[in-house]
Amino acid sequence: MNKLEIKNIFFDDVEKLFDTSLNQVVKEAGVDAEDALKKLEDKYEEIITEFNETLIDAYISKNKFSLDNFLSAHKKNQETIVSLNSNTFKNFIIYINCCHIIYKKTYEDIEEKKISENSKLCIALYGIIVRKSQQIVTLLIDGYIDASMIIWRSLYENVIACITLLNEQSDELANKFINHSIKNSKNKIISYKKNHQELNFKDLPEKVTTDLEAEEKRVEELYGKKFIKNEFGWADDLFEGNERASLRLLERRLNLNRYRPYYLMCSEHTHLGFNSFKDYTENNRVILPRITKQEYELKHFIDPMQFTIAILHEINDLFLHEVSIAHEYNINIKFLKKISENFTKTFSKTDID
Repeated sequence: MNKLEIKNIFFDDVEKLFDTSLNQVVKEAGVDAEDALKKLEDKYEEIITEFNETLIDAYISKNKFSLDNFLSAHKKNQETIVSLNSNTFKNFIIYINCCHIIYKKTYEDIEEKKISENSKLCIALYGIIVRKSQQIVTLLIDGYIDASMIIWRSLYENVIACITLLNEQSDELANKFINHSIKNSKNKIISYKKNHQELNFKDLPEKVTTDLEAEEKRVEELYGKKFIKNEFGWADDLFEGNERASLRLLERRLNLNRYRPYYLMCSEHTHLGFNSFKDYTENNRVILPRITKQEYELKHFIDPMQFTIAILHEINDLFLHEVSIAHEYNINIKFLKKISENFTKTFSKTDID
């Protein structure tokens, strides 16, 4: 099979420019061209390198890229996407903003309250959930459906953890969740030490390694070696026998396994695989120009929007019960439910089909 060999990707007529430059040098030197080329033959690679660097520097210095123009075009694209689907975006963002209000109201005077370790952790997790929801808003406004799905996958995993902790109301489980972070810390440090030289980074101070080893020993003494080996080891004791905790088991335990099909769809955009091309395929052919284009049609936004609000409503039902004044819980959750219903009403049957 032939190589593509595409010319003029960044520079027009590089060979012609080189020949012109070389001829100009010979002409200015006032010597015979053939004789000059023979003398320069042993320095040919050096001349090419110098020519390339000169051309690159000239191209960069004369580059007319305007950050202001880029931002203006970017804003225009965002405005187009939102204006075409304004009512849907409005109600979607209202719901996300309400989640931010819940979070802000929760942490504003938290220092003055005596709350459990589990509650502190759940509030922090809820903040992560709100942050990821806001990221989904931004990515959808930019027309990047696949990127929003990648974030949704992470949002879902955080919701699973937070709901589990809210249900159990256990400081011991909260501490297990916190202590389990040693697993990722250990993996990061091992990986860094193996690769820092190739990355031309400094080695870590010896204290980092010794502190990690001491922390790992402390956690193993508390929970055993299996605790760190399992990705969801912090939740192992929620299951009987030798069954190791997993996301699938946790979602079944919470009766949230109906979200698994969408989770798997999101995983196709997260992990390597040909299925990530399906949105850009037509008649069994990948339409290459489509891969880098943003989405504008409402039908592409419906799933990430609906599943974001659906999973947020799952966590809000519990979280509001945890943080609301008792007689205000019902009105708070009904308020969010109404916003969710208003959002759903913005879809037509054609959009959903």
